[in-house]
Amino acid sequence: MFSEQITKAAGYLLTGVVLYSTSIAFYNLYINPLSKYPGSWLYTSTPFPRLWLYISGREPFVVLDMHKRYGPIVRIAPNELSFIDQQAWKDIYGHKNNNPKDPTFYPFAPDTKNSLILANDEDHHRMRKMFLPAFSARALRDQNDMLNHYVRKLVEALKEKQKNGEKVDLVKFYNFTTFDVIADLCFGESLGLLEKQEYTPWLQGIFDQIFLACSSRTVQYFPLLWMIVQKFMPKSLTDAANASFKHSSDRVDKRLAMDTDRPDIFGLVLKHKDGANMSRQMMYSNADLLMIAGTETTATMLSGLTYNLLRNPGPMKRLTAEIRERFASEDDITIDELPRLPYLTACIEEGLRTYPSVAEGVRRKTKPGTATEICGQWIPPNVGVSVPHYAAYHSEYNFVEPDSFIPERWLAEGIDGHDPRFAADKKSAMNPFSTGPRNCIGMNLAYHEMRLIIAHLLWNFDLEADGVPRDWLKQEVHVVWDKKPLMVGFRHRSRVTFETTT
Repeated sequence: MFSEQITKAAGYLLTGVVLYSTSIAFYNLYINPLSKYPGSWLYTSTPFPRLWLYISGREPFVVLDMHKRYGPIVRIAPNELSFIDQQAWKDIYGHKNNNPKDPTFYPFAPDTKNSLILANDEDHHRMRKMFLPAFSARALRDQNDMLNHYVRKLVEALKEKQKNGEKVDLVKFYNFTTFDVIADLCFGESLGLLEKQEYTPWLQGIFDQIFLACSSRTVQYFPLLWMIVQKFMPKSLTDAANASFKHSSDRVDKRLAMDTDRPDIFGLVLKHKDGANMSRQMMYSNADLLMIAGTETTATMLSGLTYNLLRNPGPMKRLTAEIRERFASEDDITIDELPRLPYLTACIEEGLRTYPSVAEGVRRKTKPGTATEICGQWIPPNVGVSVPHYAAYHSEYNFVEPDSFIPERWLAEGIDGHDPRFAADKKSAMNPFSTGPRNCIGMNLAYHEMRLIIAHLLWNFDLEADGVPRDWLKQEVHVVWDKKPLMVGFRHRSRVTFETTT
């Protein structure tokens, strides 16, 4: 009798779940205000396929396929729209609308709420004013010697490998360099990675946390479930996050105890009229943020650009010739001179387009209580909206031959090699550092690092592509690219000349 009641209750429960799920799917497909926008029924009827993309690492490629099939506006989840039209940047992230960030997109520990990336608009505006002097053109010129110091250390390390006939994983060495640079800028001393030539446990822990943070967004979609998960999260995971934060905060304390006027980040922040009022907690949170956002992303872009140059001998030869012909001595390579090299600029822009450091869309939510106009469409309140970098940059809607690495598309008319085929490219569709009041504050620093590192490498070495897999770009994405080793050989530089053809 009792077993029959259990069976009957289970049947009722199962029937209720099926009816509830069916009704939700029916609503999402036919009644939801977003039902007029095109998209796959699998993704628009239920959030689960969309959430699985966070775990699978296939989000950028699936979203690109959706845009190829459905056009510039695609519904990729029951309550989320993806845009690849260039106007969407201003409408979603610009000063006019400045739609609020979607909290479920930004997995965080309580310690990181005070950082630039997660602060509310008022706190963000105040903090950004304090940090801007540390990333100004003047500050970067003052930091030129320090930047060159670490780039020279990278070159010296590679020369040692060259002497021994060793190939080098440039993904690692780019990370060693960018982490040493940011550590010096934040803490007044490097991490010593270029000397040790291996990741520290703290740094390896950061990479592990990035993957966990990405996967946790699946759970954060369900607030009650997220509360339960946080309550019963294994202590080992919370301890690792806390240890990473403490590592950064201890280094901030050590830097603030130094008696120095060096032009590093916190030195310049404290000189700002409001900088003295920045709390230690705020400094800790932003240092922790900078150690991730200001390092891995730059190393990622350099890795992708190097791969694309190795696989495209024409651009590699032209860029190498431009650098060696412009600079008679390595000492002549400065952050003031490098932006004047048109082909170097073109290669970096094309590198950012083909292999953006952040491949997915950085999601915002339309403002509550009122509709928001995006690309001529009035979007209901509280809808997830974004411009997915990889999909926008690899779409024929915006670029001719979008999957090919062709730096010439960025050359202005009148520059040797300018190609009119690309005149119709919608170049403003590309914003790798975002736009609006919350764009990346470290954009100028990233450009300077990329120019310096690529210029010094190609001035000193001929790079060998043997052994670099042709499918290196086939990677998964968990917030950042899951990069494979990029094993590169180095030879003594040879004489390189390049003539453009018309």
